[in-house]
Amino acid sequence: MRNRIDDLINKKKFLYYLIVIKMKIKVLMLKDVAWVGWKWQIKEVSDTYARNVLIRQGLVKMADKKTIQDYERKMKNKQEGDIKVKWKKEKAIAWIKKDSLNIYISSSTDGHLYEKIDIKHIRQEILSLYWVKFEDKELDFPEKKVNKTWTYVFFIIQNWKKINLNLKVLTK
Repeated sequence: MRNRIDDLINKKKFLYYLIVIKMKIKVLMLKDVAWVGWKWQIKEVSDTYARNVLIRQGLVKMADKKTIQDYERKMKNKQEGDIKVKWKKEKAIAWIKKDSLNIYISSSTDGHLYEKIDIKHIRQEILSLYWVKFEDKELDFPEKKVNKTWTYVFFIIQNWKKINLNLKVLTK
């Protein structure tokens, strides 16, 4: 009789373990959480951990059907946007390769500039001409500051390759 009671108690503990402790739910990560996942991932975590810690701290959101659909729509729009931006950048690079990037600035008669040109000027000029925003890490300009009218070389880093482009500094 004692063995039978022990078996029932063990089965109940096992069922309790399966239902309460091992129950997992899907959550959408709103922030990076160590050992759990990165932002915008859908992860399966234990029910108690999700409810007691992650949801209370605002780190995750329950991943019901509507949340998953919104997430997939957002990811699809992000991918389409990334493709458009990449295409615009490639187009701008092709145009700059074909001609060169010309910056017109006031200078003295001997060709010295009244203000120095750096990477910020190049990024701003590309943005105004081609409506494409390159980050600082995507542009490399070996000359730290330019103070004369001349043709210089700068690089755009794309797909882990450095692309040589010409920069012409001309007087107004």
